[in-house]
Amino acid sequence: MAFQTEFPNFPADAFPAPPDTFRDASWHNDGQPSMVSEALLMHIQCDHPDVELRESDDRSRFRILLLDLEGCVTDEVILETDEWAEVLAVVEDRLADVSPLEQLSNEWRIFTASRYPDMEIHELVESEEWKDASQHDRQFVADFLERLEAVES
Repeated sequence: MAFQTEFPNFPADAFPAPPDTFRDASWHNDGQPSMVSEALLMHIQCDHPDVELRESDDRSRFRILLLDLEGCVTDEVILETDEWAEVLAVVEDRLADVSPLEQLSNEWRIFTASRYPDMEIHELVESEEWKDASQHDRQFVADFLERLEAVES
């Protein structure tokens, strides 16, 4: 997991397993480990369980912030809590509110925002840029198309 590399002093058992659609997005320049769901446009910060070791001693252990459609974390905090169960409840509510097709749409917008602005899938795979696309991008699109087909069927 990235959090163990990025935050080697953070206790391994203090970073919860990411919920459905979330992935570890920890980066050492941030104040604490985190996870993100582009599908749900949510970012969860996971601070240290020991209040004395947190980035800010007046902050809750978990914070959920929203992402914009370019994948950037906004200042909009939708939950601050010390209880992981409350985080999971908010995620479950969001999963129920955001359709699978909307989740895919969010992921596509974020994927293309910086790499291939304003391109639909058919435009992208036929473009000059696609000839030089990374293996990561090609795998993302292949996985995306597979999930889109499953949603549409």
